[in-house]
Amino acid sequence: MRFLPALFLAALGIGAAAAAWADCVDFDRKRAEAAGAALARKPPTTAQLGVPSLDGLILDGPRTTGDPKCDGPGPYRRFFYTTNLSLAELVARWYPVIRRRTEVDGMNREWFRNPLHGNQLHFTSGTRVEFVFGRGTEIVRLSFHPAPAVGELVTENQPYTASEIAEGTPWPGGAKGPRLFVRADQGGSVQTAAPAAATPPAASTGGAAATNCPPRPALAGADGTAQRAGTEIGGALGGSLGRNIGGAVGGLLGAFKGGQSPAPPPADPNCP
Repeated sequence: MRFLPALFLAALGIGAAAAAWADCVDFDRKRAEAAGAALARKPPTTAQLGVPSLDGLILDGPRTTGDPKCDGPGPYRRFFYTTNLSLAELVARWYPVIRRRTEVDGMNREWFRNPLHGNQLHFTSGTRVEFVFGRGTEIVRLSFHPAPAVGELVTENQPYTASEIAEGTPWPGGAKGPRLFVRADQGGSVQTAAPAAATPPAASTGGAAATNCPPRPALAGADGTAQRAGTEIGGALGGSLGRNIGGAVGGLLGAFKGGQSPAPPPADPNCP
């Protein structure tokens, strides 16, 4: 009969869980509106949210608080707002403290990416802002998600302008610009092969384009004649890449002609 108390306690647990679930299902708008009105009387400050400005934004109290019996009394992890401002206007206001976004590729190179990632932006304080869009870039509402420990807003330095962030262009310079991705680790850039390229091609140290890599030097024992000939032939066949390959082949021929074994030139990981 010892199992009866255990069954009794289990039944109590199930009953409590069912009651809590019933509270969540039975959302009460009046409770939410009352909680939202209380929050509106003492709204969060810009420092608490980690945002530069709340001008032009209207706190949506009930959406933020929800029904206290269903969602809990707080503290709240996200704060909803509505606005008549456009995305471009908001980005222009917040631009100095919008945090840069970068990615590291398979060759351990770091590249700048547009800070507007999907529908999200981050501030230098660590706070995230999410947008809900209607038609085009019309903002239906937005929400701030403060970091667990809100940091100080500091001025950011990045290659994207405010208008380019709002446009969502993948490369600095805009859709009509040179379409160059920019290195974040060395400050250079590399031209994409196509506008929709997701990963930039290999770039030389300092960010110079791969086609600017100098031709490899002649191998030991070569007089350079065969290498120059190979470079000219390769250039006629395949541009700068052909010149590099032709020069290398010509150097090999020149080395054999000179009676010495070819030695591989030092490789530059950023050059073809």
